[in-house]
Amino acid sequence: MTTYCDDHRRVAQALMSQPALSEAKLLALIRPATAAQAEAGEHDRSRLKAFVDVVNEQLRPLGLEITKRKSESDGERMYALLSFVDVPPTRDKPELQLLFMQAIAGEVFTSTDGCISSTDALHLADGLPCKTTSTQAQSMLTKLIGDGWLEDAGFGHVCLSTRCIMEMESYLKRHYPGYVLSCPLCNDLVVRGEPCADCGNERYHRPCLREYIQKVGAKMCTQCGSQLTPAPADRAG
Repeated sequence: MTTYCDDHRRVAQALMSQPALSEAKLLALIRPATAAQAEAGEHDRSRLKAFVDVVNEQLRPLGLEITKRKSESDGERMYALLSFVDVPPTRDKPELQLLFMQAIAGEVFTSTDGCISSTDALHLADGLPCKTTSTQAQSMLTKLIGDGWLEDAGFGHVCLSTRCIMEMESYLKRHYPGYVLSCPLCNDLVVRGEPCADCGNERYHRPCLREYIQKVGAKMCTQCGSQLTPAPADRAG
């Protein structure tokens, strides 16, 4: 295995400073260090996996690991540095902001389309243990979006970012077990998904469903047999 060096440290530091990095950006970061493998014809993702494996070997004893997940919005592979020890999610946030984030995440996760209006998000501050003004609530919401924990879903709505889902997946599964669904095509947790219009018993990531239909053709619901049709790429993802 390749020896851990400054190139690997730079990637780890880049991931520490960002909520998440796209596969394209991560490949650009490792390109100088993996030029020889690229010239030998090694596939980009093979090079990236080998590089990340070396970094993870160093990080795991510290309770950290680089993890990947597809974006529910566009299917792009995203990478983030996560702690896998049992600590509160978004642990770097002040307690009130953490509670606000957890309230929003729960409301989004249990919604029908995986997003809520910004107005509804702000109203969740009314249930926090400390009295919160509307100005404070707006400031916290703006910061959560700016820091990459929430995303602007358009039409005045917000949704959970890919990094947020990666970080809070165990929290959401533990606190909302009745809402846990996995995409039948990738087996990852579904927050924003395409339900079967007939039975509603299955829910797919829209990018996964679009990719499947483009490559294979029609996709039938395994529960009721009806044909699945992905919605246009709009606010709901």
